[in-house]
Amino acid sequence: MFMSLLEAPEEMVVDLDEAKAHARVEVDDDDRLIQGLIATATQYAETYTQRALITQQWEMQLDAWPCSDRWIEIPKPPLVSIDEIGYLDRNGDEQVWDAADYRVIAPQGPTAQKGRLILKSGSRWPTILNESSSVFVRFTAGYGAHGAQVPDAIVHAIKVHIAELYEQRESTVLTGAVLQEVPFSVNNLLWPYVVDKFGL
Repeated sequence: MFMSLLEAPEEMVVDLDEAKAHARVEVDDDDRLIQGLIATATQYAETYTQRALITQQWEMQLDAWPCSDRWIEIPKPPLVSIDEIGYLDRNGDEQVWDAADYRVIAPQGPTAQKGRLILKSGSRWPTILNESSSVFVRFTAGYGAHGAQVPDAIVHAIKVHIAELYEQRESTVLTGAVLQEVPFSVNNLLWPYVVDKFGL
């Protein structure tokens, strides 16, 4: 399975003013640094919980249809919609699968689990080219378009993480990853929202 982000969120879960207020920063000198910390803390929260927070669109590529199951699990809950399912036919031409042949289960709520794309009774998986990434599923996921729609505990965890990163900024290097130990309180706040707890 290969995942690629098609449309990123239009805003962050926590904005600059909220982050500065929580970290008790009253000057503008470090605004650029704090914006980077917001991105880092948000990425950590999404990776740790295995969720999409603000609405975003993804493409999941598969090498084949399920061999025995009649469903495909959709990562990054909460699932909003399946936007398109496509595949490469025997000739290598891209086709769009008819939505009448499947149904979608999209659990909702703060701790919603993964959605599912289920093959309807009497339908079959389309015949595809025997090559990698011959199937793609485009879907939209997230709690909503604004940070206010994300569960409060996740938002608070991101704020706490930002403040901690800012406080330890002299020893922190932003490279797209968190290089220091994440405060226990952050993981404790995020834990109830982790999708696959056995995977951690």
